[in-house]
Amino acid sequence: MEETVRNEKIENYLMGRLDEDEMRSFRLQMDQDPELRAAVKDHQYLLGQIDTLYDYQASKLIKKVQHDARLKKSSSPLMHKSMVWIFVAAAVLALSILAINWFSNSTNEDLYAAYYEPYVINFVQRGNSNDINIVDAGTFYRNAEYSKALPILVSAFSKDPKNTHIQVAIGICQHELNNYESAIQAFKPLVGNKDPLYFDQASWYTALAHLRLDQIDLCKKQLQLLTKSTSSSYRQKAQKLLTDLN
Repeated sequence: MEETVRNEKIENYLMGRLDEDEMRSFRLQMDQDPELRAAVKDHQYLLGQIDTLYDYQASKLIKKVQHDARLKKSSSPLMHKSMVWIFVAAAVLALSILAINWFSNSTNEDLYAAYYEPYVINFVQRGNSNDINIVDAGTFYRNAEYSKALPILVSAFSKDPKNTHIQVAIGICQHELNNYESAIQAFKPLVGNKDPLYFDQASWYTALAHLRLDQIDLCKKQLQLLTKSTSSSYRQKAQKLLTDLN
């Protein structure tokens, strides 16, 4: 697959812009192509680092520059890739600068409040009535109206049980509604099956749910899984939280 076309398809997949047939075809390609799976993980990491910046204006600026770099017609592919990863490094550096330093006597509730933030998910309408409901759920989700988003998401997931985007959103809604046991159950299949896209996110939010329930041993177990993965975008956070727990 030509790189520019591949990157566009990856972005459309992660942003939920593909229809059902395109989504099914793309997932089949990922199953058969390890390089494509790795590229999807790289793109997901880039988007995740930018979306988790504490400074919203900085996030918008970095996204704009990354977008401009992608569209810029450069004669050097190597220069294009370098520009993108320079801004990944900038995002990581910003997170490091903005990180909160906690004393050893911080409570588990304090730690949860410091480390938890809702995962950004985009919901895109593709045409059928179920998709219209998903867009409604996305509006509620973005507006932090999680009690309204949750039943719509649960209903949609029952009709499309392989939709991991919805599954993650359900888990986050449960977190926001203080239903931590339910959040753990929502993420459990993604963790157990080592989902190629959402294993890291599911493991991280499962660890935070255990933290909020004062289940520290279970929390540490999930964090240790993340620290062992050199490709995990949550590795540094997991290492720091483990340090704060010890």
